[in-house]
Amino acid sequence: MAFFRHLLLLNGLNQRNQPLYKLFPHHQNALPKLPFLQTAEVAFRKFAAMAKEQEITEAPFRNKVAESGILTLDLAPFIPTDESLVFFDLKPFLFREMILREKDFRAALPEVKWEEYAGKHVALGCSVDAVIPVWAYMLATSFLQPHAASVHFTSLDSLKSIIIMEGISTINRSGYEGQRVVLKGCGDVAVPAEAYVAATAHLRPVVKSLMYGEPCSTVPVYKQSIKR
Repeated sequence: MAFFRHLLLLNGLNQRNQPLYKLFPHHQNALPKLPFLQTAEVAFRKFAAMAKEQEITEAPFRNKVAESGILTLDLAPFIPTDESLVFFDLKPFLFREMILREKDFRAALPEVKWEEYAGKHVALGCSVDAVIPVWAYMLATSFLQPHAASVHFTSLDSLKSIIIMEGISTINRSGYEGQRVVLKGCGDVAVPAEAYVAATAHLRPVVKSLMYGEPCSTVPVYKQSIKR
């Protein structure tokens, strides 16, 4: 405090009628810009004498977010792109879009360009109302599995939710045990509410506290009770 009281005496004008802080650009934040009290010449002598007695140092930058110990979990990597989701429809294999003939179906499957499904998440089904035997879906899956990232008996609309749930279920909870965790609330990828619900259910049993948003601005969701 005494140091800054001395700085109050250092305001003044130099010979060009400029504020004193321009003489000391490295310390201009420390020099108050109050009504001028001294000329630049007098102020400079006082500043030089004071600098010999006390070294002016700047406080090191503190990353308060890092010091808070909060772990941020971004759910965006668990959200599949629309391009990675495809539907394999059994409709083209039906006779008159009503009946699946086993012989024709078995002959047609090897002719499909299965490499087009490489790395894709596949929803398997039939877009028309027809009676499809269970083995037909099994047979189609046997051709898809070596190429596709995953195969599911579902609609294309539901496939995205399934992939999200499966991905979040693989999160290693040991890395978050006893930690303060914030689920990232904004980003370039839109994260649906179902992903946050699944992540909350998955992490809640092990975390110390759970929040939504960013480390600098969070909404509390859960806090572990203090055991007495």
